[in-house]
Amino acid sequence: MNGDETIGAMVEGEDTSLLIVDDDRPFLTRLARAMESRGFVVETAE
Repeated sequence: MNGDETIGAMVEGEDTSLLIVDDDRPFLTRLARAMESRGFVVETAE
């Protein structure tokens, strides 16, 4: 199983909510977008 298959298996049927907390705003935004593109529902906080 490669990385994409692992993420796909994890997203199916499980809670897809994700809270990302970081004080580096550009990193936080970029990571949130990346995780949203992988099917997660993302909330962010600084």
